Order: sequence, then structure tokens, then C-alpha cells
Amino acid sequence: MRFVYPAGLGACAPDLKAFAAFMERHGLEPGHTAFQFGAYAAARVLVESLTRTGADVTRASLVQHLEALRDFDTGVSPPVTFGINRRVGVQGAQFAALDVATGGLVAVSEWIPLTP
Repeated sequence: MRFVYPAGLGACAPDLKAFAAFMERHGLEPGHTAFQFGAYAAARVLVESLTRTGADVTRASLVQHLEALRDFDTGVSPPVTFGINRRVGVQGAQFAALDVATGGLVAVSEWIPLTP
């Protein structure tokens, strides 16, 4: 059985050091990691966009800086890119299979980019 895995495995796996440090710093336990990774990535994108926008934040200025975000490293996902007509930051995935010995997922394909 194969699965589509959007976060990246094997050579495409993200370096989770910053995420692990964040979890430890705030006394959080791993659980439902797919949701935790998604929330962490979304928060990193928002903080980066707000930082780029500056003190005078408006909806238009925030959208403008989000649309200018290119290959942003969230630490838990492949690089995130947005654009005027691109509202999904990561477009692609890998096929993965369950390793019965370890219970974990292993990559069975390279990263497959999705071209809209």
C-alpha cells in the first residue's frame, strides 16, 4: 500500500531541529504531528509576512508580502512559495509506504512537483 505524503521523506525530509526546540521551549509534547507541523508552518509563514510588512499592517500589505514569499523554509515542510494566482504554498508530494518493521513511513519515490 502506498500513500501520498506532502511533507517530504528521506533526502526531502525537513530538518526538524527548530521545531523540536520550539516544542521543548514551550513544554509541548509531540502528538498528531501532521497537524502540529501544519500549524507550525502556517505560524512561521504568518510571522515572516508580518515582519516583512512592518508596523503599518493592512490586509492589502499583508497579502502583497504573502504573494512575494518565495522558497521560504518553515523548518517542517518543503519550501513555501506563494504568488498572485498561487494560494497553496507547497505544491507536490512523495509516495510513501509503511515500513512494517518500524511502523514509520519510508519514501518510495522522489519529490513529485505539481505544476498548476
